Amino acid sequence: MKILLLSILIFSVNLKELAAQEEQRSQVLVSPDSWRYEKLDLPLSFAPEIKIEGFEEVRFAPGWSKQESEQFWTYTFVWVLESPATFTREEMEKNLKHYFDGLMSLVGKIDSVGTEASLQQEEFGFSGQVETYDAFFIKDRVLLNLTIEHNQDLSLWQFRLSPKETSHPVWQQLNSIKAKSN
Repeated sequence: MKILLLSILIFSVNLKELAAQEEQRSQVLVSPDSWRYEKLDLPLSFAPEIKIEGFEEVRFAPGWSKQESEQFWTYTFVWVLESPATFTREEMEKNLKHYFDGLMSLVGKIDSVGTEASLQQEEFGFSGQVETYDAFFIKDRVLLNLTIEHNQDLSLWQFRLSPKETSHPVWQQLNSIKAKSN
């Protein structure tokens, strides 16, 4: 009986390890180990107005939650879509408004967030800014610079965000985090 219980315990530990290894292999973004990982299903529960299917993978800089850090509010996420999708500048601005209004309303339990997004079309996708309410940390408005890169071959959109100007060294870190090519 002890041997059977021990065998079951070893088997379950091995299954958990295999599942963790498979999760790591299935991750899309390549980032330093110090960047925290999250994965969410699309459509997002907090932004159902964004009509896409697939998943969102997020990487948070180690200093993302620390106001005194150069990496405060610095993170990247990717939408990996089941079907190819293109967005106009206006559609992406609306998507960002729905995304941040929904997220901040959920976190802060507030009714009106008033997110504003302003994008410019770029060869790679879009660049611009999002101003939203920070329900996580400062409980005030935050202005985030962002780039949005469209990879048609992989059916994904990668978002990079930081309150730092795109010339700041934190953007070198952000820009080094890319999707696996296979």
